[in-house]
Amino acid sequence: MRDDARARAAIEILDNFLTGSHLNQTLAKWNKDNKFAGSSDREKIRDVVFDVLRLRNTLKYPIKLEKIRESGRSLMLSYVLYKNLNIENFFTGSKYGPNVLDTHERNILEKFFLIKDDFFQKKYDVPDFLVNDLKLSLCQNFERVMSGLGERAPIFVRVNIMKTDLSNVIEELKGEGISSEICSNSKQGLRILNNFRRIKMSKMFQEGLLEFQDLNSQKVIEECDFSEQSKILDFCAGAGGKILCLASLLKGKGNFYAFDIDRKKLKSLEDRAKKAGITVNLLDEKEIKELNGSFDCIILDVPCSGSGAWRRNPQQKWRITQENIDNLNDLQLELLKTAKSLLKRKGKLIYITCSLLKSENEIIVERFLVENPTFSFFRQKHYYPGGSGDGFYCAELKKN
Repeated sequence: MRDDARARAAIEILDNFLTGSHLNQTLAKWNKDNKFAGSSDREKIRDVVFDVLRLRNTLKYPIKLEKIRESGRSLMLSYVLYKNLNIENFFTGSKYGPNVLDTHERNILEKFFLIKDDFFQKKYDVPDFLVNDLKLSLCQNFERVMSGLGERAPIFVRVNIMKTDLSNVIEELKGEGISSEICSNSKQGLRILNNFRRIKMSKMFQEGLLEFQDLNSQKVIEECDFSEQSKILDFCAGAGGKILCLASLLKGKGNFYAFDIDRKKLKSLEDRAKKAGITVNLLDEKEIKELNGSFDCIILDVPCSGSGAWRRNPQQKWRITQENIDNLNDLQLELLKTAKSLLKRKGKLIYITCSLLKSENEIIVERFLVENPTFSFFRQKHYYPGGSGDGFYCAELKKN
């Protein structure tokens, strides 16, 4: 496909998103309806759409000044200018490309060439209602994090060190045309430098020797103290990234359990654990009630705004509302209250979010500790989005 055909596809997908459609479903439908497009074209279209949504406020600003309605087309025009691409390759008016620029759009183009350096003014590419909260939450890290949210996230994998080591995986991947490097301060992480879409077809992946997992997601687990814990529950396990990371780290030495209200996600965890050679006991609601007060440690990776991973899921930030966050805060506190009863005396509760907001992090932990004086604060750490991965918050709490 030529640039103009890919631009037309991106415009169509963005228009659907702007009218409320779920982005991943829209992308899947476009792929199904346009089977002529090769995998490389589909990937490039998806990359453009995600880039546009990462930079949405910045791209909207100049077209808003010209009183042009936000649309897939106007965002695409702004994106082409932002990236200094050749406009003539995109708005061609050909059979498969977008129409040529109209008078208003030509005015934007002329203005761009007149004041090129000042055309795009600095905008925070997050919902306006969250800017002040993010400033208060991130403090001196605010500007750096806001700038980073406009970039694509690096790709990492976690090596299953129960079965192999990092150096061996690097060599094996190299033989399949995939370059990688060991990540500093990580026991299991590799950064993928090229051809990351080949990973799922690689021998290493197929044999359960590695999995995709953000580096900071790995570090959250690696930097917690599990030396006194042998019976460990991942209470909001999802597809199991955290518990599988821990089981690999501990070389399988321990009793690992997982629970999630969504049984479909646990099925995915079951398949992944089997491939990795890891035993994880999957619990249903009846079984978990019977295990009250029996766990040494509970990992509680709660549902949240996902603001720490907005580079990876840029559509998520444009759907979030204050009401959503308020509801999530209630759920986060409720999950902490539920999890506390599952712990043994002197057990540990590890509260994790992939959020940048204090309202989902410190404030929730503080509220829980005030309401539950039998727990004490042990440790907390922020992981900010950047070269080492997505943004996370982790707090370790001890039951006295």
